[in-house]
Amino acid sequence: MNWFEMILEATKSSIASMLQIALIVIPLLIGTEFLKAYGFLEKLTNFFRPFTKRMYLPGEAAFPVVIGWTIGLQFGAGIVMQVGREGTLTKQELTVTCVFIGIAHSLIEETVIFAGIGGNALILLLARFTAGIIFTYIFLLQLKFTKQFDEKKQDQLKI
Repeated sequence: MNWFEMILEATKSSIASMLQIALIVIPLLIGTEFLKAYGFLEKLTNFFRPFTKRMYLPGEAAFPVVIGWTIGLQFGAGIVMQVGREGTLTKQELTVTCVFIGIAHSLIEETVIFAGIGGNALILLLARFTAGIIFTYIFLLQLKFTKQFDEKKQDQLKI
């Protein structure tokens, strides 16, 4: 295979991948708007508020977190970017959200895959979820001790 064929094949594969992502992310973004319009997003936010509060995040972080848990990083990135553009979360809150879902993403899909090849589903699920929480708290501590933590929330951080 010469260079031209290799570049052509890589370009075709890249375009196909982008189309696959678009076929998932675009309906997801449209669905998000419907969820907002009918108040479901607010219910989801309120349901997960106790969890996100423990992560020093507002309830509005719940949707990106749930999308990250279920769909994963690649497809959930569109939701995270949309939330960032809307300004409902600060840059720090978005970063903390991304740290958490960076570790604890695609929990359902990956747990099923690894359980299918002999892994213990409960241990896999709990280990990744717990690792996400631990590393997020370590990140929050790093922010606090380097004085980069949001001053308005500095008093709330009692780790």
